[in-house]
Amino acid sequence: MDPRIVMHPRQAQELLTAVTCAGRRGRGRRLMALSACMYYDALRQGEAVALRRENCDLPVTGLGRLLIDVSRPAVNTQWTDTGDAHEERGRDDVPPAPIPPALAEILRHHIAEFRVEAE
Repeated sequence: MDPRIVMHPRQAQELLTAVTCAGRRGRGRRLMALSACMYYDALRQGEAVALRRENCDLPVTGLGRLLIDVSRPAVNTQWTDTGDAHEERGRDDVPPAPIPPALAEILRHHIAEFRVEAE
């Protein structure tokens, strides 16, 4: 890989810290978890948006797991049957994706701070 175009861990941490300052009313703090999922586990934006509490196994130590069985990519509202800005696309028989302890910690913090409950 060309180090000139691939973010290294220190740059990623600085970016995630900077994201927390974006927007008003805590918007950046909410976006930090989404950005962390995209960096640490290489999720697409639609996969990170669709991630739910019940799809997360977040142990205090060791690797966690995410079940990424749905994607909600942003689309033009004119192209959906519902008029929603996201179109949900499901997948069957998807194995859980391992996640590093750093991402598990970020997601645990996000769940606690924003009181995210399972649906």
